[in-house]
Amino acid sequence: MFISPLTLLPGSRQCFLFFVTKSQNLVINLNFGQRKIRDITILEVKIKFKKNRLKYFKEISQGDIFEIYLRDIGKYAYGIVVSGEIKGNKDEEILIGYLNKFSSTALPIDEIFQLVKQKQFLFIANTGITGIKKLKWRFITNYSDKVFSDENLSQIPYKVYFMGKYYKSVGDSVKEIAECEVISKEEADKIPNPLGIVGEEEIENLLIEKFQNTI
Repeated sequence: MFISPLTLLPGSRQCFLFFVTKSQNLVINLNFGQRKIRDITILEVKIKFKKNRLKYFKEISQGDIFEIYLRDIGKYAYGIVVSGEIKGNKDEEILIGYLNKFSSTALPIDEIFQLVKQKQFLFIANTGITGIKKLKWRFITNYSDKVFSDENLSQIPYKVYFMGKYYKSVGDSVKEIAECEVISKEEADKIPNPLGIVGEEEIENLLIEKFQNTI
């Protein structure tokens, strides 16, 4: 950054500094000994730079709806927190249901609510929250009604493929593989929900894959 010499207006006590962005080096040339305003001598000029801090999404509640822009395919997708909360002393697992809808433009809230009410989900996943906290996934609104009862949540199946076998857990999205039931590929193909905590990039890849399968 380059700072031009101090410019004085004749007959005035005002002075102006002009800032021109040039490089990361700061060059100061104020010639203090020659710059006087009547009987006032300029001895020092202090310049402070304030660094912008990243803003983070701090609280996550049941019913929060997030918009996910899938840049690779130019589509919007949506997810709603169906279980879990991160707020105050609460730091629970966040279970998100991803809506069975892809749109070239952002959806109106009424349409999103309708899809949630009809439980139009592609899959449900225990989701890593980095994309949410760093605002990569945009918070839209909160759906006040409970999407799934505790009984419904306890009946949701999850699957994973590991070491040549398919495993299933029911009601527990992070169950240890060793405690899961071994199932056939045919049964696994009917279960859309992944077992384990899934990061936002993997979620986005799953959504893109789901969309491409519909083409």
